[in-house]
Order: sequence, then structure tokens, then C-alpha cells
Amino acid sequence: MKVYKDLINNGEKYEQNYRWEQAYNIYLNAEKIVKKYGSKNEIGNIYYRKGRVLAWKGNLKEALIAFKESLKFLKKGGGTQLQIAEVKGAIGDAYKISGIMNDALEAYQDTLKILRAEKERVVYTHSHLTSQILEAIAKQLNNVGEVYLSLNNWDKALENSRESLKVALDTKTTSIILKAKLAISRIYSEKGDKVTSLEYLMKSIEIAKKEKDEGNLLNIFLEVGNIYKNEDNSKLALNFYRKGLKLAEKLENKQKITIILDKIGDIYLSKKNKKKALEFLERSYAAGNEIKQYYFEYILYHMGVLHYLNKNYDDAYENFQESLRYAKKTNNKRLHINCLIRIGNIWKVKENFDDSIYYHKKALELIRNKERKIEILNKIGVSNLLSNNLMGANDCFLESFNELRILILTEPNFDKKKQLIKKFSSILQNLSTLKCSLYEKSKNTEMLKEAIGFSEFLKSQTMPNKLKSNFGPIECPALKNNQDKINEKCLELKKLSEKYQLEQNNKAKEKLLDQMVYTQKEIFQLEEVIWESCNVPVESFPQSVQKFIDRLFQVTTSISELPAILDFVYVKSLNLSHIFVIDIKKKELNLFSKQLNVRTINTIKNNLKQLQDPKIKENQIKFNKLKASLNNSWGKIVPKSLTSFIIKQNYDSLYIISHSFFNQLSWEKMLLKKQKLKNLFNLHGIYSLYYIILKKTV
Repeated sequence: MKVYKDLINNGEKYEQNYRWEQAYNIYLNAEKIVKKYGSKNEIGNIYYRKGRVLAWKGNLKEALIAFKESLKFLKKGGGTQLQIAEVKGAIGDAYKISGIMNDALEAYQDTLKILRAEKERVVYTHSHLTSQILEAIAKQLNNVGEVYLSLNNWDKALENSRESLKVALDTKTTSIILKAKLAISRIYSEKGDKVTSLEYLMKSIEIAKKEKDEGNLLNIFLEVGNIYKNEDNSKLALNFYRKGLKLAEKLENKQKITIILDKIGDIYLSKKNKKKALEFLERSYAAGNEIKQYYFEYILYHMGVLHYLNKNYDDAYENFQESLRYAKKTNNKRLHINCLIRIGNIWKVKENFDDSIYYHKKALELIRNKERKIEILNKIGVSNLLSNNLMGANDCFLESFNELRILILTEPNFDKKKQLIKKFSSILQNLSTLKCSLYEKSKNTEMLKEAIGFSEFLKSQTMPNKLKSNFGPIECPALKNNQDKINEKCLELKKLSEKYQLEQNNKAKEKLLDQMVYTQKEIFQLEEVIWESCNVPVESFPQSVQKFIDRLFQVTTSISELPAILDFVYVKSLNLSHIFVIDIKKKELNLFSKQLNVRTINTIKNNLKQLQDPKIKENQIKFNKLKASLNNSWGKIVPKSLTSFIIKQNYDSLYIISHSFFNQLSWEKMLLKKQKLKNLFNLHGIYSLYYIILKKTV
């Protein structure tokens, strides 16, 4: 049986270098020998190895058949529970490789049950096996953590990976300690906590160097490079990729050499250094050409990106199609989606909108990530809009908007909410543009109202008590109680969203979607109640501005030629402050032409103080001079519509707080005055009794 053992060793070497075809052929030869001369356990072992290779080749069905045969022969041949658990774990690997995460999770959990039961059984009789079983448990816990990470269940992922680390530390199994730390770092990286992620990785580098574990050290270098690459820190990313490349070349790991060269090429692509990008991508292509069954599709993809940047769309199209073929063969869903999107983009550039929509819709069928889904729906909507299919565009934009609304509502982190709004602001702009186009065709004024309405979506996402401004919040019981209810509903919505992502049954998915829509409506209703029930200002002026405006109002009413002043509004845009005076009779909003800053305020304060002096009032000449000086200090009061002011300003959001006169009124009168103000000046939205938030729209 020496020939059989040699074949097994050679097969393992090919597996380590990701040469699946060669490994599979060797195992086929070994199978012929072992069926003739070997034991049932050895036959089971060969089927296990065949299944492992078939899974990597992307042939899940045949892999599962091989694993089933392996289990059958192991049970007949009296195989150990440890061997059976190894095959069960490999079934989980096969499902994970194929992207079927729920089945992978089930297989890994079954494996853990077998291993834990075996641990209890051997603790008194075969204690020498305990460490082997614990190592296997640590490995499977790590696998479970990875599956939960892919399902975006970070808490469960962290729980299992930490348990894996604890078991590995108890058994002092360095390789699994490093793998567990690597898994934990990935979880923190996915959560956006890059600092903690890097802490784990840097400590792992020290351990790997001390233990001379070059295989895991290579993986760590690659992961650190990935983090810096995602952070757009190309200098540090290249530094760690080059360290990894040097180590991969030493270990003759063709798979890692291919990946790292490709990633370096991708960095140069992003830096628009086409010469360097081509150099590394061609080197990656040459290395990857030897292991076409793994990663070769990525090289083709990035070569396609390079051609796309050079506006060589025909060659780009060929590369993406070839990459797509490999992605389908290896069941690489992420790459499959990216290729479809890129091909759709090429057809869009060529103004073949039908084919562009076709490929983007194909990508949409595979996408589970909500952000990607919103992005592609928006692309399809734009293609429909460009091809003058307004109703098709309307459907896509509305669907993307509804998905965005769910995504934002279920996001607990306020900074992340702002990022999402900024990232997908074009959807609201596209909807507004579309509604204006529909208005041009139908002359239906409801279309214009809807165009403005989409910009008002921000009212439920950027509530005053959450805004990062200089204004201090004032306690409001109604606001707090309703905010607590909103937080509960948002948590409920998040749980429903997670169930929806995992649910396979279409009817159950529809039911969950209905629940999500209903919960969402409840959240909007609660938000409306906040503004209608809160009878104290949500936010007040900064004290210095408050005092200044009070004085300004008193004096201006006595000296201004605008007797019908209703109030002042204080406007803050990107830390620049302005004051408007409202003239109800003329229906105008007058802007002090000078920006309101500390120097201006101090000058006006001094002039106002002198105007209050009885001696000055008696001296008409001095009084008139001071009036002229006061007018000059803030500049001439010029009529300027709020809309034209907004258009010329460069800001994301504009905050307007009305003068304290409003604060003295009952909330019923306040609402009436606010509505009047909104109608007079065609404001985009008034989102609280005391606070207006405007968003720039197309």
C-alpha cells in the first residue's frame, strides 16, 4: 500500500496549492487501489478527500454524494467519532464554499454536538484523545463564527470566535489561536472598529513570528493589508502586501502570490497608475494561470477594470464575461454579481439601456446585501430614465427609496445613518427629477408636491436632538417618551429585517415584509407625535445670539422702515451664521447682507447700546449717524428669497431656528404661524415647532 500512501501525500500537496484538478485525478487513482486492497475506513477516507476537492471545484452535488459515501464506509468500518465529525465539518465547508450559509451553519453545529458528546465519553477512558477533540471543537467554533459573520450576525460571530480562542488557548494550539484571532479581527473590521481589529492582528503577528508559523503569518499580513486598502491607506496596504508577497514566494504558495499581486495591481488601479497596475496584474495573471480553478477569475475581472478605465470597452467586456464564466463555475457569488454589474455599466456607457437593465437585474436577483441592492435599483432606475421609460424609472427609484428607508430606520448608529443618507442622496435627487419630468408631461401639481416630499424624508432621520450642532437640547418629557418607543420599534424592525434576510420561504418573506412596513408606519407616526405634543423648544439659541437678537428686535422695530416685521430667524449653514428679517406684508424674507460673526455682533451690540442712551436719543444728528453706522455694520437689509440663498450655499443641511417670540406662544398658535411661514416662503419643510431643517435638492 506504499503506492496508495504516496498518492495521498501528492494529493494533499496539490490541494495545498489549490490545484484541484490534479488532486482529484490522484484521488481517483488512489480510489481504484484502495477499493481493491484497502479497508472500509480507507475507502471512507478517499471519498472524504474527493468530496473536499469537488466542493472547491464548485460541484456541490457530487461533493455531498462523496461525503455521504464516506460516512457510510466509516460507519461500516468502525470509524471513530472524530473521523465522522471531520466529514460532517467538511460538509459544512462545502455549503460555505457554495454560499449556502444556513445549511453550513447546521452542519457545523451538528459536528459540534458529535465532538462535545465524544469529549464527555472519552474523558475517563481515552483521555489522550481529549486534546484532539478540543482542537476539533475550537476549529468548528471558528467555522460557526465565520458563518455568522457572513450572515451579518456580529454578536453570534464574536461569541463563537471568542469561545474558539478560549478553547485553543487552553489546549495551547497556536495555529487555531491565530485563526481565532484573525476571525475576531475580521468581525471588528466588519463592524467598522478598525482600531480593535488591528490590535488583534498586531498581537497575532508577534505570536506567529515567535512560533515561526509562517502560514498564518502570511494570512495576517494579507488581512492587515486588506484593512488599510479598505481605509484608502494605500501606503500601509502596499507595505503589508509586499511583506506577504515575500513570504508567499518563500513558501511557494501560488494561490497567495496570485491574490497579493492582484491586490497590489488593484491599488494601483485605484490610484490611476495604469502602468504599475498592468505590471502587477500581468504578474498575477501569469501566476494564476497555473491554478485556474481558484482566483484566476479575479485577475480577469481586474484586467477588465483596467480596460474599462482605458475606455477599451470591448476588451473589458470580454474580460468580464470570461471572469463571469469562472465565477459561475466556482459558484463565486460575490464576483458573479460584480461581473454582472460591470457588464451592465458597459452597456449603459454604450447607451444600450435594455441590455444594461438586463444585466443589472440579473445582479439584483443574487444580491442580499441591502446597500448593494439599493445601489443597483438606482442604476436600473437611471437607465430607465435615460431611455425615457418614466414609469419603469419611478418603480425602481421608489423601491430603492423604500429599501433605503428600512435600512436607515434599522441602523442604530447615528453617524452611520448620516453616511447612508450622504451615500444615497442621489436617489432622492433622482426621484425629485423624475417627479418634475412627470409634472412636465401631466401638469399634475401632485407630482411637484411629491418631488418636495422626498427631500422631507430627512425629518425622521435627522431629528434636532440628534443633530451635531452647537445648540443645546432642552428637556422634553414627550420627546423622551416617544423617543424610547421609537427606539423599541426600530429594534423590532431590525429583528424583522434579520429574519427576512434568513427566510427562504416566499410566503413567509411576504408576511415579514408586511410586518416591516407596518412597524415602519408606526415609527413615522410616533415621530409626528413628538412635534405635535412637545410644548417646549427642542433646541434654543446659543445664549450670546439669543441676547443679541432680543436687543436687535427691540431697536429695529423702533428705527426700521419695515414696520410689519414678524420675526427674525437665525440660520446656521456649515458653521456660517446669517440673520433674516421677515416682512409679512410684502411676503419677503430680507437678509442682512453681512455674515453674522463675532466681530459683526460686537459692533452691532455697541451701536445698539449707544442708541438706548437717553442723551443720544435727544441729539438727533448723533442718533441718525448711529443709525447709519448700525445699518452699515450689518450691511443694507436686502430682499432675498430664502430659496435663492439656499441654492448659492454649499451645505448638506441648513438649520433655521426662529426667534424666541415663537417660544412664548402656545403650540397650536405656533403650528399656525409655522404653516404660514412655510406657505409664504415656499420652505421645503418645517420639522418641529421651533426648528426648521432644509436639505438641498435638485
